[in-house]
Amino acid sequence: MEIDKLPNNIRKLAVDSGYEYIRTKALRFIAVGVIVYRKTDALGMPDNDLESEDIDLLMIGCRQVAEFKGLTHETAFEGLGIFGFYRLMELFHYAAGNQAIIDSGEDWIMDKMLMKHIVTRREIVLFNKVTQK
Repeated sequence: MEIDKLPNNIRKLAVDSGYEYIRTKALRFIAVGVIVYRKTDALGMPDNDLESEDIDLLMIGCRQVAEFKGLTHETAFEGLGIFGFYRLMELFHYAAGNQAIIDSGEDWIMDKMLMKHIVTRREIVLFNKVTQK
């Protein structure tokens, strides 16, 4: 999906938050895989200590980023859990700022996360739906 095909509210959020930065990195990760990506990443991400399940979560997350997921409650990331979400953001050089549970259901919670780029300090707000097992 391209940014010009997004609904206006999502497009504005994507532009204002700098989402294209993480989307570009996600598309690269999908295209080249973990080994090549790590070799060319300025901070050597993702870490070498990842298990294959962790790499699978990164790929799931990158595919969702490619589809502009996470910018709103309605388009929240899914299937990553808390650990997978944090690992995905580390891949893009972001660290957690504020976090709040903003909604919940019988077996899920919705996290609203303020993430900060570790170098530029640019902030982005993302939503992650966590299903409880």
